[in-house]
Formats: sequence, structure tokens, C-alpha cells
Amino acid sequence: MHDVYEITSAIASASSDTNAHVEAFGRLYDAKFDEVYRKLRRRTGVDEATALDLVQDTMMRVIRHIKPMRTEDELDAWLSRVAMTTAYDYLRMERRRRLRELRVAADASSDVRGAVELNDLVESMRNEIASLDHGAFDLLNVRFRTGMKLNAIGRRFGIGPGAADGRLRRTMQTLRAQLEERHDAPE
Repeated sequence: MHDVYEITSAIASASSDTNAHVEAFGRLYDAKFDEVYRKLRRRTGVDEATALDLVQDTMMRVIRHIKPMRTEDELDAWLSRVAMTTAYDYLRMERRRRLRELRVAADASSDVRGAVELNDLVESMRNEIASLDHGAFDLLNVRFRTGMKLNAIGRRFGIGPGAADGRLRRTMQTLRAQLEERHDAPE
């Protein structure tokens, strides 16, 4: 995508021109659908229909929360975070649903294994984040929990906004690699 700023700006300013908004979102959707779909399938291990539902959930979050972005790398990193959050929310919801069913079901031996596996996946995500060194954890926390901008993060950590962005990207790449390695590893 060569016109990332134009597309993300049009989506972010939905109130100004509805046709431009819809067209811009369509272009983003077409360009990023396969990538988001693959990430969600890999992160959650769900079937095709559920993965398509998760893509829809992700894209709804995109419509509601997108901000103008300058580069495709910035857009891809943000889309990856949105997809990961959608996957994590789905896994937590699915774990709660399965545990509720287990309480009611009399003979649920196979469901118990599935709930345990899902619980392990959620715990693994939580453990990877918790295993970060204090600085990396604080960096992620101020960026994604509080929504602090890169300039403010840079000032807080005594670095420039570019360095803050680089640290965030490296931390996210490390987390992503660890989760994929753990999820793809044979047991």
C-alpha cells in the first residue's frame, strides 16, 4: 500500500465523507485481510469460520480506533497489536465459556483437556509478557494500557520518540517470536 496516510486518514475521519471512508476501508481490508487472517489462525488455532469471525471483530476495532499513520510498517505493527488483542480476548472468552460448560456437564473428560490446553495458551501469553524485563514491561504498559504517545514515552524514558518506537517494535517482535515458538513447538 503506497498511500497509507491517505487511507488511514480517510478511515479515521469517517464523519467528513462517508463514501471516501467506505472506499478507504475497503482498500485497507482487501490489502490486509489475508495477513490478519493468518495471524489470527496461527495465534488461536481455531477453524476457518471462527477465524473469519475474529477477522471481522478485528476490522470492527480498526474502524473504531484507527488513527492516521504515515508508513505501512506503522500500520502493520498496529494491525498486529489489534489482531493479537482480539485473539487474546477471544481465548479468554472461550476459556470462560468452556469452564462454565465443564461445571454443568457430567461427563466432560475431553472438554477438560481442551479447556486445560486453552488455559495453558492464555497463561503462556501472560507469562511471556510478565517475563519481560522491568523496562520493557513499563514501555509496553505506558504505550498500550495508557495510550501514551511516542514523544511522551521518549521524555519519560529519557530517549527520543524514534528510539522509543524502536524499543517498542523490538519488544513486540521478541514477544511475538516467543509466543510463536512456544505455540508451534511440538509437545
